[in-house]
Amino acid sequence: MLPSIVLVIVDGMGPATMEAARIVEYGNSNSSVINYFDAVRPVSTQNVDNNLTDSAAGGTAISTGHRTNNYKLGIDENNVPLQNIIEYLSVNHPEYVTGVIAKVYAGHATPASFLAHTGDRNSIEAIYQSIVDYSKADLVIGSGYYNLKPFEEKFKKQGYNTIIPSHFNVEKNVFQNTKLPMIAAMNDKKNIPFFMDEPNSTLINITKQAIKVLNETGPFFLMVECSLVDGGGHYNNATMLVGDMIEADILLRELIEMKDVKTIVIADHETGGVTLTGDLKGLENIPLPREANGSEAHAIRQKRIDQLGLKFSTTQHSNSYVTFGAHGFGPVSWVKTTSDVRRFINLYLDGVEPTPYDGCVKNEAENIFKNRFYYKPAEEKENMNKTGKVVVGITIGIASVLGAVGIVWTVYMLVKRSKKGKFVQMKTDNERIQVAAVE
Repeated sequence: MLPSIVLVIVDGMGPATMEAARIVEYGNSNSSVINYFDAVRPVSTQNVDNNLTDSAAGGTAISTGHRTNNYKLGIDENNVPLQNIIEYLSVNHPEYVTGVIAKVYAGHATPASFLAHTGDRNSIEAIYQSIVDYSKADLVIGSGYYNLKPFEEKFKKQGYNTIIPSHFNVEKNVFQNTKLPMIAAMNDKKNIPFFMDEPNSTLINITKQAIKVLNETGPFFLMVECSLVDGGGHYNNATMLVGDMIEADILLRELIEMKDVKTIVIADHETGGVTLTGDLKGLENIPLPREANGSEAHAIRQKRIDQLGLKFSTTQHSNSYVTFGAHGFGPVSWVKTTSDVRRFINLYLDGVEPTPYDGCVKNEAENIFKNRFYYKPAEEKENMNKTGKVVVGITIGIASVLGAVGIVWTVYMLVKRSKKGKFVQMKTDNERIQVAAVE
């Protein structure tokens, strides 16, 4: 079967943030979740100008494989639309169902970089209109119904079933009982609550529900943004920062245990310039939160967070390297920037580089989802799944003519889509290309 992929973007996560979450939640009883990933790399987050990125440019680099200017969503430095991974899958792998989940509203920088193409991350109305015009995602879940409401009828005309805050008050299994495609605003606030402000994680719960819905239909690609680590960094609030990093850690541990799901984790940037300066020996006298539940566990977490002595050097983003992790793909050594994440997915699936200027198509007709995979007859679905199990890709490369001597070389790449697929590294004069190889 084709692999299902969950891409987790922890907005604002840096190495010290990850370590703080590990210390608070597990002490010395467990290592950081990143150590359970097959491939771990430090990556650069700079924008196209090689300057400090914001989440719009950072998200666009991840979703399209192309770096851009700050404030821009899904467009390049010259305002040309860039094809994102969801659009790529809708064209090249229509059997995939796709989704975007965030703790903020869908028009916020990171989720919007997978849904929209517009020049200003602060122009909320323009972003939501662009989502109506371009989005190919089958499932979108976030907050901020006040932003969705003015466009609700437009989304319905495009085929979306809308889920609004009142639906959650009367129906427990609203996601399972709503047909794809769906767009949901879970509340009328700017964000879903911080992890430490609720007894149980809303993000982990809705992610598991979404995976269940998507998995019933076919192979899926799902982007989940752990949005509020960034907020903790901007506010220099250790409780917000570490609490939501713990939530991301728990989510990642659950994801890597899921059969036939491959997981990628990345941050668009680090926020806060975080360092640990506290007396960690004092933590030995405080129990671990994993030994309690709900509000009691949060009270223990708070005591342990207070003991960390967390320090911030800025209220803004930093140029700190962030961590890329991949689980289920095999080892990888060439990922160096956030823009390489999209390349990583493309090369694994199809053995080809992303072409971000191809296939960015505006939604011209109403009910754009009427030909989607989940509307097809059962027999046709089965045939599509069968043909997608193993694909052999052949890529031919032709080098430039050097002087009067022409050098022509051909590389054949065999791609095996399997859970055990490994990566081999191939070098050209200008770059290292990594492709999925048959064992």
